[in-house]
Amino acid sequence: MAARASGTNEVLERMAPLSGVAFAVLVVAGVGLTADLGFLDPPQDLAKVYIEDSGRVLAGSQLLVLAAFLLVWFVGSLRARIHTAEGGVGRLANTAFGGGVAAAALLLAGAVAQAVAALRAEDAGAIDPNAAATLTDLGNVLMAAAAPVALAVVTAATALASLRTAILPTWLAWISVVLSVGLIILPINFVVVVLFLVWAVVVGVLLYLRPVPTTASTSARG
Repeated sequence: MAARASGTNEVLERMAPLSGVAFAVLVVAGVGLTADLGFLDPPQDLAKVYIEDSGRVLAGSQLLVLAAFLLVWFVGSLRARIHTAEGGVGRLANTAFGGGVAAAALLLAGAVAQAVAALRAEDAGAIDPNAAATLTDLGNVLMAAAAPVALAVVTAATALASLRTAILPTWLAWISVVLSVGLIILPINFVVVVLFLVWAVVVGVLLYLRPVPTTASTSARG
């Protein structure tokens, strides 16, 4: 039983970085379902979306909530890998994890803001256009403007750790540096965040393909 549990734990640990892939997929799906909630769209148009498609908006918001959960899981795996490589107090590892947690919190808050509007419209059969606009714009700003800045912390810390310890290829480390810059520039970061989704997929797959040797296997080779 102990051997079976150990084997299961090893499989789960090996698969954990792939949460970055699942995170990206859920964000794309969630945004797709809420795509009609455009930033600064006319209040009347937004109210109409909530009234007529509240179920779709709620489904999209739920997917984004799940994406926030998986983002924390992903940066947890990333933190562990960076900390193993850098040693010491793990400053870069903790920095990357902190940025990921902050980004997940902002994503969660943005998704919930739009979910609240959908729930109100579904319950009452109507929603004040100004309230619809306020909640929509707030949600979009949190998810597409504020969260990317926190994600820049993740990519920057990972880039530095990779350049120092080679946990990721050098070419990806320099791409991460450029991505970090784009993610903190407000006029464009809502577009650059799409590239972060690609980055999360690539990093997740690379970490999966480069597992950290377990203590048991290391001892056996020794």
